[in-house]
Amino acid sequence: MKRFSFAYHKQIQITCLFLYLFTASLNVIHAELYVSGFVDSYHAVRIKAPNDYLSSRTRLRTEAEYEADMTSWFVSSNLEHNEIVKSRSGLELREAYMDYHSDSWEFRVGRQIIIRGKADGVQITDIISPLDMTKFLARDYDDIRMPIDALKFRILGNSLDLELVWLPLFQAAILPSDDNPWAVKPDLPADRDITYEEPLAPEKRFNNSEFGARLSFYLSGIDFAFSGFHTWNDIPVFDQFETTDAGGDTIITVTPKHHRLTMFGLDVSKPIGDFVFRGEVGFFIGRRFEPEVIADRLFRRNSISSLMGLDYYPGNDWSVAAQINDQFTLSYDNRIKPDEHTLLATLNISKSFLRSTLKLSSGFYYGINLQDGFNRTSADYALTDELHLVCGVDWFDGSEGMYAQYRDNSEFWIKCKYSF
Repeated sequence: MKRFSFAYHKQIQITCLFLYLFTASLNVIHAELYVSGFVDSYHAVRIKAPNDYLSSRTRLRTEAEYEADMTSWFVSSNLEHNEIVKSRSGLELREAYMDYHSDSWEFRVGRQIIIRGKADGVQITDIISPLDMTKFLARDYDDIRMPIDALKFRILGNSLDLELVWLPLFQAAILPSDDNPWAVKPDLPADRDITYEEPLAPEKRFNNSEFGARLSFYLSGIDFAFSGFHTWNDIPVFDQFETTDAGGDTIITVTPKHHRLTMFGLDVSKPIGDFVFRGEVGFFIGRRFEPEVIADRLFRRNSISSLMGLDYYPGNDWSVAAQINDQFTLSYDNRIKPDEHTLLATLNISKSFLRSTLKLSSGFYYGINLQDGFNRTSADYALTDELHLVCGVDWFDGSEGMYAQYRDNSEFWIKCKYSF
């Protein structure tokens, strides 16, 4: 997420538009203003030697909502001091949007977070808002999603909704910077000369904008939706190739690139007694895959990502959620780095005690192909409704794979949060 700066002309334009519309609405007689937010302080220490801090930050989140007849406004911001990643310190405009509501339609314009799909902690059709990966998955998922500048329009029906979204400017995901202990570079030979180039982002042109639609049905005993999104891959794919200099030495050049991508999706959920069955599938056109051999270029393939989930609520403040996700690459080639089928299993278990003042939870991600995994176990104790003390352990394991690359970053963390 970009820091607030007058150098970002697009943010200035959006902010000016927001202030103009906000000022115009102040003339409305029937209006109410609500202010809320929280202060939290989060600190994490590496379990392995040298037992250094992997995170140490304090944040103030403020949220203001202004309602005036059929129009409402929402603004939220973060003021953060980050002791480990200095570049994250400062004032950040998180969301700033205007809503207009009528009986049959509504629209929202401005900086906002858009959530789709039925998957929990796994992206399939939920690809509109990019991710902030500065701490990979070792943080609350609500903090991982990033806001985007967008126009969202909804047509409201009795049992179905049609939603249209347009993102005029591309917003990339945030990857860990070099001063971040969570930064990971591509797995390339250590005995080669490697040149890393700056990421190639799409030019800021109208034909590079992103757009999509979602048709949702709310029927008796079942919800499902069809969606489509014409976008760019938010996390760049590392295009790498070999060249030979005048002295005959081989040089590897690595260029992170964003590519056009089209997704068509379906998601569904159905409750049956104490269970909720969830399913989601996305068909991706034009996804890029990295090669096994450095000399090869990126492979362009279509793929299908599918998920089946089951939530169980047996009562007595227990909840269990299990998922299995498969990413299937069509027209597979053995020179492609990921397997033809990449399988991921997740499991989340939580239980509340002491009249719901203490919540224990544990979440697991397990990469079946490479047998690597991630677990977050935490205890959240509410001293009051407003003040919470939370502690937990993040554990990474495996010899290779997405989670194994962070096995030295297993950590113990504590957090204090006061809401107002």
